Amino acid sequence: MSFWHESNAIVARSPLSMAQQVQLRGPGRWRARLTFENRNRAVSAQLDALLAELDGGAGEVLLFDFRRPAPRGSAAAYSGPALSLAWPAGLDWPAGLSWPSFTPLSPPQLAVAAARGAASVLTTGWIPGSTVLRAGDYVGLGSTLHIVTADVTANGDTEATIPLRPRLRGNLAAGTAVVTDRPTVRMRLAERGVENPTTPGPFSTYAIELEESLP
Repeated sequence: MSFWHESNAIVARSPLSMAQQVQLRGPGRWRARLTFENRNRAVSAQLDALLAELDGGAGEVLLFDFRRPAPRGSAAAYSGPALSLAWPAGLDWPAGLSWPSFTPLSPPQLAVAAARGAASVLTTGWIPGSTVLRAGDYVGLGSTLHIVTADVTANGDTEATIPLRPRLRGNLAAGTAVVTDRPTVRMRLAERGVENPTTPGPFSTYAIELEESLP
């Protein structure tokens, strides 16, 4: 898997002095490349069905960066499914005792509203005094995906400012959840179709190019 952010910066260079002028025309977009080498008939059939359903860019798929599905800081405590334990069959549960249940912590949220174009957001609800996120971790805000550009430490009041890219595409209200467990981005095929050459076996190889689906 390759997963990267494509900037929306435009660079103009003078042919005489070679001086550069850079203009940022708003947030960029996410790109991904998925490579599947020498897959057997069963897996190839599933991939062919997925590609047909994506229909050359008409369909969409939610994707996260498989390389870093969870944050490396203390925010990992907010990730993962609820834990349930089964009582052994045939044994009576002691009267008056309740069975333990473990659920993930409530996700942190925006402490204040954030405006379109913001490069950082103030959040609350973290583990106090801890490094909650590290540079390169991902967070989901609303329906968009962002990468954290520097380590983030929460203060004693559970607040932390997260520097991020791409910049916010729209306004976000206070209380918007900060998703850290496999935050996804909505993507579509970058081309109308995907070639899948077959080698003796038969085994098929795929190189699937995807780009963020923007309104």
